Amino acid sequence: MVARPASQLAYASADMADETHLAVMELARQARLEERRETLSGLLRLRFGRLPPEPLDRLAKADLHEVDRWFRRLVTASSWQEVLEG
Repeated sequence: MVARPASQLAYASADMADETHLAVMELARQARLEERRETLSGLLRLRFGRLPPEPLDRLAKADLHEVDRWFRRLVTASSWQEVLEG
């Protein structure tokens, strides 16, 4: 093993900590998105009954911004199509 100066080890350690932090934050973001997708899917089913594959496929591909927009539309929509339009 090659000995490194302490300053290089400190930088390497800080870089790994930053990368680990970013990875954890990304996993948390993905988990939040998946949880919101599942919640919206359940609410859509509760409100409009059994859903065809189309809205479920769209929901599985939606980003957080889109899912949030659909949550807001769910309040006043009269159909699942109205929730997901636009």
